[in-house]
Amino acid sequence: MSENGKKEGNQETPSEKSIKPPLKTGFILLIAFYVIYGITYWDRLLSHSGDNHYVYQADAFLHGQLHLTKPPPHGNDWVRFNNKWYVSFPPLPAILMMPGVKIWGYNFNDRLFTFAFSAIPILFLFLTLEYLRGQGRISTTRRENIGLCILFGAGTVYYFVAVQGTVWFTAQVLGATFASAYMFYSLDARRPFIAGVCLGLGFLCRTPLLFSFPLFLYELLKNEKNLNGIKDWVGSFFKWKNLKKILLFAIFPAVVLIFAMVINYLRFQDPFEFGHRHLNVLWTSKFSKWGLFNYHFLSKNLACIFTLLPWLSRIPPYITISNHGLALWFTTPVLLYLLWPKKTGGLHRALWITVLFTAVWSLFYQNTGWVQFGYRFAVDYLLFLVMLIAVGGRKLTKVFWTLVVFGIGVNLFGAVTFGRAPQFYSKDQTQLEFFQPD
Repeated sequence: MSENGKKEGNQETPSEKSIKPPLKTGFILLIAFYVIYGITYWDRLLSHSGDNHYVYQADAFLHGQLHLTKPPPHGNDWVRFNNKWYVSFPPLPAILMMPGVKIWGYNFNDRLFTFAFSAIPILFLFLTLEYLRGQGRISTTRRENIGLCILFGAGTVYYFVAVQGTVWFTAQVLGATFASAYMFYSLDARRPFIAGVCLGLGFLCRTPLLFSFPLFLYELLKNEKNLNGIKDWVGSFFKWKNLKKILLFAIFPAVVLIFAMVINYLRFQDPFEFGHRHLNVLWTSKFSKWGLFNYHFLSKNLACIFTLLPWLSRIPPYITISNHGLALWFTTPVLLYLLWPKKTGGLHRALWITVLFTAVWSLFYQNTGWVQFGYRFAVDYLLFLVMLIAVGGRKLTKVFWTLVVFGIGVNLFGAVTFGRAPQFYSKDQTQLEFFQPD
């Protein structure tokens, strides 16, 4: 390696050396989770879901139009505007389904499609952790990094999300896929264009992911000297070596943002209206009174994240879960370790800012994620939270791994029962029932 940082001959940089060895382990993890998710999916993989909105949208795209070519099969979460039917969810999953829908039409298996992406975030999370370990930026061992990947894949709400295959969960699985790739390629800002592409594609699956950009900006500027205030940080953006990478990073997200705004305008005559305001649901009066994002919804979302527990009774089935799901700390208790990091620093702060920027939209959103086993909107930033556990530097003791096992048990129950065993879930259809009735 020469003093200016360029490779001499075929010599590899230390960071490149740290990436190549774990690829075999990473692919073993990938295959293992495909097996786990495939077994959990089981018979669901044999046919398309009943909520295959993206298939209908893909068919519309194939016919050169934005509105559906025929009325939807049921009334759940479709948009009717100016006597036409639309899908209001971000369009990338539908775009990716177009070749399959071209061949199989409305029989295209959206569950199998979702399954194909489901294990990819685990691979990128592992590569991210190993990259940081190879640089000495985290103190976890390879075995512990494998354990953290198992935590994400089986010990968080991502598990139940990954094995549904319906429109809401397809968006989240693909969003997590592109978020994990963005996270990996953002490190050291070494692949700015690819990181930007992943961020933009994530946005076209889950809108809040567009706001996870702080991680890249930190990785770009972390080695700058004398950044003592906002003026210094802003000034560093305009250094050509940094500005060039920022432009490479931002170009694709800017293009897809314009693309999304054009689609919104063509459908709803408003570039900022993606359609949820016009959903054909029972609680549209809530939208007209409070809008889609409002402080009014904050307390409900915080209650969902922090307070909801299983309802216990003395009669079968003994356990009932609110349709608003379970508290995040209950489904994944090791997240409590985030409250007591041993080490803090630039990356630690950048990750928390990234989590805040990404999470704030769902905190003020009109929906808690209902109907769900656990707080599913956390999937937008769970990868960053798992990364924070590693960056926090606290020793992963037997207590930690015991809590991981507890989380795996809880989320296995959710992955198996959600959508299959309604007796374990509240029958409320009003969105009003958060806690066990007295």
